[in-house]
Amino acid sequence: MKIRRLICAVMLLVLVVSTGCWDRREIETLAFISATAIDRPERGDGIRVSVQIIKPFAFGPDDPGDLQEQPIWLTSAEGRTAGEASANLRDESPRTPFWAHNIHLVLGEDFAREGVSDILGFFTRDPETRRRVHMMVVREARGEDLLQAEFELHRLPALGLERLFLTAERFIGTTLRREVHDFAIDLETEGIEPVIPALRIVERPPGGDIHGELQRDEIYRSIRLEGAAVFSGDQLVGWMDRGEARGVAWTRNEIQSTKIIIPHPAQENEHATLRVINANSEVDVGLTLGRPAVRVEIDVCADLVELTAPMDPFLDYHRWRAMEKELESAVEEEVRAALSAAQREYSSDVFGFGYHLARLHPEAWEDYRERWPEEFRNLPVHVQVRGEIKESGLLMRAPEVEDGE
Repeated sequence: MKIRRLICAVMLLVLVVSTGCWDRREIETLAFISATAIDRPERGDGIRVSVQIIKPFAFGPDDPGDLQEQPIWLTSAEGRTAGEASANLRDESPRTPFWAHNIHLVLGEDFAREGVSDILGFFTRDPETRRRVHMMVVREARGEDLLQAEFELHRLPALGLERLFLTAERFIGTTLRREVHDFAIDLETEGIEPVIPALRIVERPPGGDIHGELQRDEIYRSIRLEGAAVFSGDQLVGWMDRGEARGVAWTRNEIQSTKIIIPHPAQENEHATLRVINANSEVDVGLTLGRPAVRVEIDVCADLVELTAPMDPFLDYHRWRAMEKELESAVEEEVRAALSAAQREYSSDVFGFGYHLARLHPEAWEDYRERWPEEFRNLPVHVQVRGEIKESGLLMRAPEVEDGE
């Protein structure tokens, strides 16, 4: 009986001391990071990590317009590595920085040109960071400067930037949104180079610094999407404008929807607007006399949404077909512009033609893998676009307006 009681007492003691979470972290002790910027220190070597930390007490149940508190706190720390710099953030924060809610990773141009592999290990290995963080480069500025940008329609800047990317990706197609996971895969995959979005800081007079300000009536600094940042390996080598970035998206089958302006088929100096509703591309790399050659086929389906001058397209098949030809030319022109920039200016295979060669002709790839950048520069690429305009909307032709007397 005594042994039984002793066993029961020990079991009760074990249950008491083992309850709860030994490694718990209360929400009141965490500083939630929403965006991160990486730069080189202004003096010396190492890494400078800047973060936007959300102030939860700045958000309330009442009308957001009545809130006086700035919703974010900006702070920075430096270290020999990204991991050390992130640890040094604790020197200024009364709460523990928490990375799981980080949305964006902003690279300063100078840092990106030197090479970004220094920070990839931290963002792919640390158990608290996520690989789904979106990467981008800010042109002609430091990454920490972009963290001061704001949006009129979003109180939290990180969410405003997220909505900006979603809108551009879904309806314009001129940005190539990439995550840390995508960048790391492209960096480690033979025959393809990374390409990520490029942004520019837009200063608005009178200018200023948002540190310490609780309430303002105007935005000092905002953000504009600027096409794409082109990499060779882990180093930034150049830029593509919006049209060239969309040319890459056409080729990589990443267009969801976009609008294209073409010449009016019947009247000079007038235009028609087409909304692309479906686009598919296929890339084939073959061998001609032992040398690689690329064929890109793109099928584009669009609706007619605007005519700046009257025309009834259903009364003239040739004009309808002329608009489809203009659609094909517009898409091909953007692809050609992207090819020219990638091949002649940067020798960077952001299209992944080398990857297709390695997959389809592995023996030939062994001959070209060491000198692929030079081969890619002179790689022949045949582009074929097939355009189709399906609908003209409920309005069969644009209304004619008679001149008043």
